[in-house]
Amino acid sequence: MKTLLALGLFASIGLTVWAAEPVSQKNAAAPKNLASPTYRAPAQAATSQELTKREVKKLIRAARTRADHLAIAGYYRTETVKLNAQALAFGAAADDYRANRLAKNMMALTAPARFEYSATLLREEAQRNRALAASHEEMARNAAVQATR
Repeated sequence: MKTLLALGLFASIGLTVWAAEPVSQKNAAAPKNLASPTYRAPAQAATSQELTKREVKKLIRAARTRADHLAIAGYYRTETVKLNAQALAFGAAADDYRANRLAKNMMALTAPARFEYSATLLREEAQRNRALAASHEEMARNAAVQATR
């Protein structure tokens, strides 16, 4: 009896799916399956103000004007913000691992220390970027002074 009910349910679902007509691609946009494991959100295009690492290297070699140095300084400032955010996340993860008993039992004993070390390295790199940004801002001020002479 159970087998017969299962077959009847399976057949009714199969017939319903078979009878359903697909959405016309010409008339309406197909709905996106956002829960699909293969769905990937479209990448955001980089704005014209964001510089890539390669563009910054080229700009550093050829920087002469105030605007060039300010663009480089802006790049280093945004990188500093990103690095500080990553360091904060690593620090929070280390604190969570130390505080959570279940996580302590399922991880390596050195995981919190490694996370703190990574956070320290990220903070140091952020500090270097902050110094580079200040240096290029100073160069921009000097370039502006030289342009007025």
